[in-house]
Amino acid sequence: MLTTTPTPATTGFPAIRAEVAAAGLDLERAQPRSGTHLLLHLREPATGGGPGGDLVPGQWFADAEEADRVARRTAATAPAGAVERRGDHVVVQRHGADRRLPELAPLVAAPGTHLVAHRPERRAVVRVDRGDAPPHFVKVLRGDRAAGAAATLEHLAGAGLPVPRVRPGTPPSLLVTEALPGTTLHDLLATGAAVTTTDLHAVGGLVRRLHEVAPPAGTPRHDAGDEAELTGRAVGLAAAYGLGVPAGLHDAVARLAAVPAPERSVLLHRDLHDKQLLRDPATGAWSLLDLDLLALGDPALDLANMVVHLELRARQGLLDPTVVERWSAALLEGYGADERTRVAVDAHAAVARVRLAAVYAFRPGGG
Repeated sequence: MLTTTPTPATTGFPAIRAEVAAAGLDLERAQPRSGTHLLLHLREPATGGGPGGDLVPGQWFADAEEADRVARRTAATAPAGAVERRGDHVVVQRHGADRRLPELAPLVAAPGTHLVAHRPERRAVVRVDRGDAPPHFVKVLRGDRAAGAAATLEHLAGAGLPVPRVRPGTPPSLLVTEALPGTTLHDLLATGAAVTTTDLHAVGGLVRRLHEVAPPAGTPRHDAGDEAELTGRAVGLAAAYGLGVPAGLHDAVARLAAVPAPERSVLLHRDLHDKQLLRDPATGAWSLLDLDLLALGDPALDLANMVVHLELRARQGLLDPTVVERWSAALLEGYGADERTRVAVDAHAAVARVRLAAVYAFRPGGG
């Protein structure tokens, strides 16, 4: 059954934005965990008309007592002054402070490091640039998930996929990978670099190569019903925080349900978009990033997600809208999509548009 009604939030998102602004920070985006809990991606306010400052991770709790408990427990193992309460509901976690990711703060404190991303109590990524070793990334995950992620990357590399290479000998909670050369497709678009239909044709071929890899043992399944549930939850959370309900969910889900199942399930990236694709400036070859959500499912899901993100970048002004259709066609041609897959791409794209509308409702910064 499609679920679209999480418990209504006690505070609407506009009020939360105002609370964050009153705390002296800019809210770039939020990720709802429930109707009472948000993960926050904050920035120091811009000064002198320049760009915003460094990443400031945080959390919002509807329950002020819960915010206080989390702040106190996180501060107990964090560098002095790294954890702050801002108002009654906002907890700010600087310098890698995280009670569930204890390895993060020492990493961030080391010389030559830069905190790339931090979802409090979930995961974080640090880039390391020091003279004693090639540039590399350290991903901090809860429990023993890093070991599984490393095994997956090694499996893909062994199959000939261009993915980040794992550095051996790291603790089970850390995934350390060499930095690949190149620039993401998103950054190429943002800087106005030359990108052509030939590039999208090559990306389609790369996706095909991924889909032809034998799945690692234990890879979960993610079918059309799962995608509908995921999208329904995103829509429900947007509604719970007073952001409105993106139109077309039930029609899109019904359309997807009517598409015949693929002859076989393939190994999906499951989060394929322009920020997960890296072009080598020397060779023009593309690599895949962030393969944390691999699953077995319909090949059309990855292709549709890519198509809808091209549409999104056009709306954001990063891509000429007149090339979207041509690039999407090149992607499918490079993939070698058959008629059934093309029909399924259209259906999956309808669902993906609804999901992204709900997700981006929590991103006042648009990123």
